[in-house]
Amino acid sequence: MHVPVRPVAITFRPVGTAAFVGAQTLLDSVLRVVRTPGLTCELTLLADLAPAGDRRALARRAEATIARTTGVPHGAFAFSR
Repeated sequence: MHVPVRPVAITFRPVGTAAFVGAQTLLDSVLRVVRTPGLTCELTLLADLAPAGDRRALARRAEATIARTTGVPHGAFAFSR
């Protein structure tokens, strides 16, 4: 099925506060983030992207759209352990 994709930009302030930590589960990470005092989370719904190309091409287009909106290139906050 070919349907449009709606990218969503998520921005946390202060930056870096909501970073993924080690081998946490998604639930543990989300719970830690929502319990952080003073953390602001902003969601920006972006324009639909037409389902052209394969899923990898669509993902790259979504990443580029989100990066333009947030001013943060994809992978800029990648952490390694």
